[in-house]
Amino acid sequence: MKISKYVDRAVIPSLKAEGTGYRTSTITPPFGPRFNAALPKPPGQTGFKLDGNVVSWANWKFHLAFDARVGPVISLASIYDAEKKTYCQVMYRSYISKLFVPYQDPTEEWYRTTIFDCGEYGLRNFAVPLEPLNDCPSGAVFVDGYYAALDGKPVQVPDAMCIFGRHSGDVMWRHSNVKREIRETRPDISVVVRMVATVGNYDYILDWEFKPSGSIKFLIGLTGVLQVKAVPYSNTDQIKEEVYGTLVAGNTIGVSHDHFLTYHLDLDIDGDANSFVKTRLIMERVKDKNIPRKSYWNVDHKIAKTE
Repeated sequence: MKISKYVDRAVIPSLKAEGTGYRTSTITPPFGPRFNAALPKPPGQTGFKLDGNVVSWANWKFHLAFDARVGPVISLASIYDAEKKTYCQVMYRSYISKLFVPYQDPTEEWYRTTIFDCGEYGLRNFAVPLEPLNDCPSGAVFVDGYYAALDGKPVQVPDAMCIFGRHSGDVMWRHSNVKREIRETRPDISVVVRMVATVGNYDYILDWEFKPSGSIKFLIGLTGVLQVKAVPYSNTDQIKEEVYGTLVAGNTIGVSHDHFLTYHLDLDIDGDANSFVKTRLIMERVKDKNIPRKSYWNVDHKIAKTE
């Protein structure tokens, strides 16, 4: 119950906030105001089926949960095998196990700013209700999240996650046989599970995207506002020392930092009797002296010894 140390190293001017507002009403084109054309109404069909916590779409089926520390958890993701006429498991369980944000300013006031967003705060604590047609497109289905508070009572996060179909406008596969006048093209479509966690100054948009080809994509959107510190400089020409960041406004440094997201991926592809194989290209020399070509590339396979 006493002050053990007090540090007063410098007198720094107040941060200048002119032109740095982020509310739509305060910004001008090209960054605002918000485009306010007539928004489409949600269609009657979602393209997927939600039965309790189980999502079924195209050839995919998976379980969706909401965890106290890491937010969305995808389990028992399986894809339908038409030959076996059954669902074959691809991914047993998946979630973001760690979100690490180390700031790169080693000065006395900043060096300890290395943040573990999942473990220290918990993504579910900062899950925010998603806004229809802005956070999620038309036709999205919204799912509430629930977790136990410190006193054991249940807490509801309304519209914490959304599920929607995505048509990217890209081509997944196509081929034309000119001689036979045959053309077949397949669109790149997918189903997406999304959650947004606002951890302090940053908003993380977390997507799990499933495609009919059997692939699973993990997408991260990073937005929000910078964490800044005050400096006595209002122009970059005045800076003659290391400031560990970028001058983003008058007397304002955006401190350099990283965002490391670590995923827990328990992949059980048709069970657990499989291995993780990493491939890389290697150069090979042509041994036959009669061949004018001297080299070519081949593929080297390495199997991970442990998970």
